[in-house]
Amino acid sequence: MDTENNWGAEEWRQPTEQAGDTVIFSECGRITHKTDFRSHWFKVVKQEYGPACLLVKHGGGEERLRLDYKAEKLIALWSVFTSDERYMMLHMIFDLIKDATGNAKNETARKYQLAFLEGRMKKRKRNHRYYCEVKPKTTELVG
Repeated sequence: MDTENNWGAEEWRQPTEQAGDTVIFSECGRITHKTDFRSHWFKVVKQEYGPACLLVKHGGGEERLRLDYKAEKLIALWSVFTSDERYMMLHMIFDLIKDATGNAKNETARKYQLAFLEGRMKKRKRNHRYYCEVKPKTTELVG
């Protein structure tokens, strides 16, 4: 690829595979749909003993996101896409995974914050170890 006109295609911008990874797709950053996406480089890899993963390298570093053991059907579908279509699909999947992960973390934090504020979070000691227990909400029966 022409790195002079696409600074997103330099070799050092690629995410790093681990030993045993087989690269299925490698999509460097680009300008498409009148938007500059050169900050992200995506790779889909199949682990030797594990599921397919989406590797991403961007300004914040590198990430490795597990796709699934059954990703072969997705990979077959993506092989029919043009490079731009595949890049946009991988970007969308990356955003979906990041949003879902962030939402789950926020929801869990709210759950524990509320349990703490309501006094339902209890610290217990058993066998010289501490454990945290969250008591369920109790509902009062009005008769």
